[in-house]
Amino acid sequence: MEEDSQSYVNCPLINFEELSHRMDWGSTEDGTVYSFYATWADIGKYCHYCHETTHTMNDCLLQPAR
Repeated sequence: MEEDSQSYVNCPLINFEELSHRMDWGSTEDGTVYSFYATWADIGKYCHYCHETTHTMNDCLLQPAR
């Protein structure tokens, strides 16, 4: 018999913040903000170069000319 390798959590629905591509991790006393970029299966449109969610990398004005 093969074991099920998936995990399930049964808990009440909690109101979480909406996912965003840039996730703030923390900050320092001088105001420096640490963050990382997250991705997921159905993230939608975002630029792999500048990480804005308004366009894709092909339309990025900050990307150097090829």
